[in-house]
Amino acid sequence: SINRTVVTKSPEIIVPSGFDGNKPTYFIAHGFSSNSRTEWFQNLTEALLAR
Repeated sequence: SINRTVVTKSPEIIVPSGFDGNKPTYFIAHGFSSNSRTEWFQNLTEALLAR
């Protein structure tokens, strides 16, 4: 699976990130006390990518 984090308003970072606004995009907010390595986050990411 692809796990990529891009948080910016700067085109210099968004453009080389490979982001394509024409493709379906999901934003997952994990909250302050969690991160993208937790089991629920990984499960949700995999489920969305499998769609």
